[in-house]
Amino acid sequence: MLPALLDRLHRALQGPVVLIWDNHSSHSGKKMTAQITARDWVRVVFLPRYAPELNPVETLWAHLKRVLRSRLFRSLEDLEQVINAHLRLVRKRTDLLRGFIESVGLEPSPFPSTA
Repeated sequence: MLPALLDRLHRALQGPVVLIWDNHSSHSGKKMTAQITARDWVRVVFLPRYAPELNPVETLWAHLKRVLRSRLFRSLEDLEQVINAHLRLVRKRTDLLRGFIESVGLEPSPFPSTA
């Protein structure tokens, strides 16, 4: 699944792909390593063992938690609906996405857009 996603991303970007990963065992297994190594246009950067302050996704989760706190959900489906609706909204807000990335000291656009 990941190799196909990487290939599609590479074609869309028409350039190199940088993966920033935590140290989950699935990211460094033999099979994954072989799939990544076969793509010379992929570079992998591993985060330190425990470094949520370096992961922009943690900022996204904190943002989502603020949206969800102090709310009562009558069902798991209601919760899922609110989460999905908010994540769709976030995807459309490039200012928020840039903010999540910048909050950890990263540059949001290391490669020029080809769009």
